[in-house]
Amino acid sequence: MTQNSIPYQIESLEDTMKLTARAGIAPFFDLLLRSGFLKAVRAHLDARHKGWPVIAQVLGVFILLLADAEHVDDIGRVQQDEALMLLVHRFLSRLLRGQEKKRYMRLRRKGALPSASALRRFLESFHDAKQEELRPKAQTKAFIPQPMQGLQALSVLNAVLIEYTLRCLPQRSVTLDMDATIAESHKREALYSYKKVPGYQPLNVFIAELGQMLYSSFRDGNVPCGYRQLEVFKTALSLLPPVVKEVSLRTDTQGYEWELLRYCAEGKDPRFGVIPFACGADVTPELKRAVKKCATWTRYAVEYADGQRIETNQEYSDHVEFVSNAMAQGKTGTRYRFIAIREGLQRELPETAQTELPFPSYKSGTSRYKLYVVVTNRFDLSAEELIRWHRARCGASEHAHAEIKTALAGGCLPSGKFGANAAWWQFNIMVFNLHRMMSLLVLGEPCAQRKIKTVRRLLITIAAWVQIKARQLVLRVAEHQVEFLRDLRRRIEALPG
Repeated sequence: MTQNSIPYQIESLEDTMKLTARAGIAPFFDLLLRSGFLKAVRAHLDARHKGWPVIAQVLGVFILLLADAEHVDDIGRVQQDEALMLLVHRFLSRLLRGQEKKRYMRLRRKGALPSASALRRFLESFHDAKQEELRPKAQTKAFIPQPMQGLQALSVLNAVLIEYTLRCLPQRSVTLDMDATIAESHKREALYSYKKVPGYQPLNVFIAELGQMLYSSFRDGNVPCGYRQLEVFKTALSLLPPVVKEVSLRTDTQGYEWELLRYCAEGKDPRFGVIPFACGADVTPELKRAVKKCATWTRYAVEYADGQRIETNQEYSDHVEFVSNAMAQGKTGTRYRFIAIREGLQRELPETAQTELPFPSYKSGTSRYKLYVVVTNRFDLSAEELIRWHRARCGASEHAHAEIKTALAGGCLPSGKFGANAAWWQFNIMVFNLHRMMSLLVLGEPCAQRKIKTVRRLLITIAAWVQIKARQLVLRVAEHQVEFLRDLRRRIEALPG
């Protein structure tokens, strides 16, 4: 060895001792058991097929995502972690019963978890070939396959996680933020989205108070954001647990679809009645003319938690008198409120370039303004409070999309089959919600608002020796981690069962 090298040796461990760098996955097993999620898996997913028990397959996908893997094929790398597989085997052997356990013990010789090919077959079992036959040949036409029973079951399983979080942190009133995101994919079957990239465009409903994803409708990239969104919203409402008594809706201009807005404003929902909403409005020529008639504008101010107010260069007007044919007041007496927000452009552009701006604008006197309009059925807030409430949705749902696509593996779709990709996306959402449960219910402050990579660094990537001692599974960790893990287990055991 040269003098420029550090003098150390590399040796293998004794056979009786196994080391893992992912011992922090164990508390997630405890949380899944405590929440009743694994019991719901057996109840809602078909467990009668041959091969690996369905709980082993679901747990295999969960561990794959918790272990920071991006592709189904990475399960082989995860299975090389013998200590983690020993932990998984002991967990499943205690969880499974009867024929499921016999099947698992027989397949255990191949590994503690299903192989990559077995997981691919599991994901492809959610694909409905009959629905694909109905797909129009013209790729410009929007088509949403009817989800088969398995995909609907995954949405119900995700609702189990939401229900348990709300049982531990009761919320009588929740705010639903509806937004779409693009999961870019260059597979041959992927269709081009409005952003000129191929992929898929799920429409998601996000619970602002919990930071969890309530429901997601997986769609092709060419499906417009606003297409059949009332159907998505109704499904999301049906998945809310009984503890929720009131809901409100926030969305950007993609939600400016009057079938959805009238449904909220006219109290057509049998459970929640009138649903307060705030939505970005399409700035049509008629609406722009109504905004130009506004004579009174007020400077908008940002308000911070310490009470400090700082004025911005934006102005708003609560005097937009506008009625379209789609929302004309009928027998129900429904009223709508339009609030215009304008921001002066920094410099005047050539007249020929004004039509090429990527946002609505209008000219008033010698000044040109960027224009945004909010439509709402709320009259209980001032215009400034309403703008602030509507803007609170900005960032939260987008951050959730980024976490699902990058911190997890929602952006690495595994198949050319629509149903398999839809199932993979749903599993990523469930693992995202599981992370949020761990942060909110167990880790607590200051981790409640932290990202997944922080939870991985703090918890999942704890190193441990794994041994069987006196028939008991023992995790031997560093001295400073012992009390931390014991405290987590005590907190999980203290949660409702």
